[in-house]
Amino acid sequence: MPEEENERQHTTRAQPSEEILRALYSAQWQDIHHSRAQDWRFCNIIIVGLVGIGSLKVLGEHPVLQRVGALLFAVISLLAIGITLRHRDLFNEKMDAIRKLEKLLYAPDLFQKRKDLKSRLFKVQYFLIVLYFVFFCFFVYIGVFGTDTVP
Repeated sequence: MPEEENERQHTTRAQPSEEILRALYSAQWQDIHHSRAQDWRFCNIIIVGLVGIGSLKVLGEHPVLQRVGALLFAVISLLAIGITLRHRDLFNEKMDAIRKLEKLLYAPDLFQKRKDLKSRLFKVQYFLIVLYFVFFCFFVYIGVFGTDTVP
Protein backbone atom coordinates (compact mmCIF):
# COMPACT_ATOMS: atom_id res chain seq x y z
CA MET A 1 0.00 0.00 0.00
CA PRO A 2 2.64 2.58 0.87
CA GLU A 3 4.37 1.86 -2.44
CA GLU A 4 1.17 2.57 -4.42
CA GLU A 5 0.61 5.84 -2.58
CA ASN A 6 4.22 6.86 -3.13
CA GLU A 7 3.89 6.01 -6.83
CA ARG A 8 0.70 8.08 -7.12
CA GLN A 9 2.44 11.09 -5.60
CA HIS A 10 5.19 10.96 -8.20
CA THR A 11 2.88 10.53 -11.19
CA THR A 12 0.34 13.25 -10.38
CA ARG A 13 1.69 16.74 -10.35
CA ALA A 14 -0.16 19.89 -9.55
CA GLN A 15 -0.60 22.37 -12.37
CA PRO A 16 1.71 25.37 -12.03
CA SER A 17 0.05 28.57 -10.89
CA GLU A 18 -0.64 31.41 -13.28
CA GLU A 19 2.02 33.44 -11.48
CA ILE A 20 4.66 30.78 -12.16
CA LEU A 21 3.60 30.51 -15.81
CA ARG A 22 3.83 34.30 -16.21
CA ALA A 23 7.30 34.31 -14.62
CA LEU A 24 8.43 31.56 -17.03
CA TYR A 25 6.91 33.48 -19.92
CA SER A 26 8.78 36.63 -18.93
CA ALA A 27 12.05 34.69 -18.51
CA GLN A 28 11.76 33.28 -22.04
CA TRP A 29 11.44 36.76 -23.53
CA GLN A 30 14.31 38.05 -21.40
CA ASP A 31 16.53 35.23 -22.69
CA ILE A 32 15.65 36.14 -26.29
CA HIS A 33 16.46 39.82 -25.72
CA HIS A 34 19.69 38.96 -23.91
CA SER A 35 20.94 36.71 -26.71
CA ARG A 36 20.06 39.37 -29.30
CA ALA A 37 22.01 41.97 -27.32
CA GLN A 38 24.98 39.58 -27.23
CA ASP A 39 24.83 39.23 -31.02
CA TRP A 40 25.01 42.99 -31.51
CA ARG A 41 27.80 43.35 -28.94
CA PHE A 42 29.85 40.80 -30.87
CA CYS A 43 29.19 42.79 -34.05
CA ASN A 44 30.45 45.95 -32.32
CA ILE A 45 33.61 44.16 -31.16
CA ILE A 46 34.39 42.98 -34.67
CA ILE A 47 33.79 46.44 -36.15
CA VAL A 48 36.14 47.92 -33.53
CA GLY A 49 38.69 45.30 -34.58
CA LEU A 50 38.24 46.30 -38.20
CA VAL A 51 38.93 49.94 -37.33
CA GLY A 52 41.82 48.95 -35.06
CA ILE A 53 43.53 46.81 -37.68
CA GLY A 54 43.29 49.65 -40.19
CA SER A 55 44.64 52.19 -37.72
CA LEU A 56 47.76 50.10 -37.02
CA LYS A 57 48.94 50.83 -40.55
CA VAL A 58 48.16 54.52 -40.22
CA LEU A 59 49.72 54.93 -36.79
CA GLY A 60 53.13 53.52 -37.46
CA GLU A 61 53.76 50.73 -39.89
CA HIS A 62 53.35 47.60 -37.78
CA PRO A 63 52.75 44.96 -40.46
CA VAL A 64 53.42 41.94 -38.22
CA LEU A 65 51.15 43.21 -35.46
CA GLN A 66 48.54 44.11 -38.03
CA ARG A 67 48.60 40.61 -39.56
CA VAL A 68 48.45 38.87 -36.19
CA GLY A 69 45.57 41.11 -35.14
CA ALA A 70 43.75 40.44 -38.40
CA LEU A 71 44.06 36.67 -37.97
CA LEU A 72 42.88 36.96 -34.36
CA PHE A 73 39.80 38.84 -35.50
CA ALA A 74 39.26 36.27 -38.26
CA VAL A 75 38.98 33.65 -35.52
CA ILE A 76 36.68 35.93 -33.52
CA SER A 77 34.50 36.33 -36.63
CA LEU A 78 34.17 32.54 -36.90
CA LEU A 79 33.27 32.32 -33.21
CA ALA A 80 30.66 35.01 -33.77
CA ILE A 81 29.11 32.92 -36.55
CA GLY A 82 28.92 29.93 -34.19
CA ILE A 83 27.39 32.00 -31.40
CA THR A 84 24.83 33.51 -33.78
CA LEU A 85 23.85 30.04 -35.01
CA ARG A 86 23.43 28.92 -31.40
CA HIS A 87 21.33 31.99 -30.66
CA ARG A 88 19.14 31.19 -33.66
CA ASP A 89 18.49 27.73 -32.20
CA LEU A 90 17.93 29.26 -28.77
CA PHE A 91 15.41 31.70 -30.27
CA ASN A 92 13.46 28.84 -31.83
CA GLU A 93 13.50 26.89 -28.55
CA LYS A 94 12.34 29.93 -26.59
CA MET A 95 9.57 30.72 -29.08
CA ASP A 96 8.30 27.13 -28.82
CA ALA A 97 8.27 27.49 -25.02
CA ILE A 98 6.49 30.85 -25.30
CA ARG A 99 3.79 29.37 -27.54
CA LYS A 100 3.23 26.51 -25.07
CA LEU A 101 3.06 28.94 -22.14
CA GLU A 102 0.59 31.13 -24.04
CA LYS A 103 -1.66 28.10 -24.49
CA LEU A 104 -1.43 27.29 -20.76
CA LEU A 105 -2.26 30.92 -19.95
CA TYR A 106 -5.17 30.84 -22.43
CA ALA A 107 -3.67 33.80 -24.26
CA PRO A 108 -5.02 34.56 -27.71
CA ASP A 109 -2.91 33.24 -30.56
CA LEU A 110 -1.75 36.57 -31.98
CA PHE A 111 1.25 35.44 -34.01
CA GLN A 112 1.20 32.54 -36.38
CA LYS A 113 4.46 30.84 -37.28
CA ARG A 114 5.21 31.98 -40.81
CA LYS A 115 6.59 29.51 -43.30
CA ASP A 116 7.03 31.64 -46.41
CA LEU A 117 10.42 32.07 -48.07
CA LYS A 118 10.73 35.77 -47.20
CA SER A 119 10.32 35.18 -43.46
CA ARG A 120 12.88 32.36 -43.59
CA LEU A 121 15.57 34.24 -45.52
CA PHE A 122 15.36 37.74 -44.06
CA LYS A 123 16.24 37.26 -40.42
CA VAL A 124 18.61 39.26 -38.26
CA GLN A 125 20.68 36.17 -37.53
CA TYR A 126 21.29 35.54 -41.23
CA PHE A 127 22.31 39.16 -41.75
CA LEU A 128 24.81 38.87 -38.91
CA ILE A 129 26.19 35.58 -40.23
CA VAL A 130 26.78 37.10 -43.67
CA LEU A 131 28.35 40.18 -42.07
CA TYR A 132 30.65 38.05 -39.91
CA PHE A 133 31.64 35.96 -42.91
CA VAL A 134 32.55 39.08 -44.91
CA PHE A 135 34.60 40.32 -41.95
CA PHE A 136 36.24 36.89 -41.68
CA CYS A 137 37.26 36.98 -45.36
CA PHE A 138 38.59 40.51 -45.01
CA PHE A 139 40.58 39.68 -41.87
CA VAL A 140 42.05 36.55 -43.47
CA TYR A 141 43.02 38.56 -46.54
CA ILE A 142 44.73 41.21 -44.38
CA GLY A 143 46.34 38.51 -42.21
CA VAL A 144 47.78 36.65 -45.19
CA PHE A 145 48.58 39.41 -47.66
CA GLY A 146 48.81 42.49 -45.40
CA THR A 147 47.52 45.91 -46.34
CA ASP A 148 50.12 46.55 -49.01
CA THR A 149 47.85 44.90 -51.56
CA VAL A 150 44.69 46.76 -50.45
CA PRO A 151 44.04 49.79 -52.68
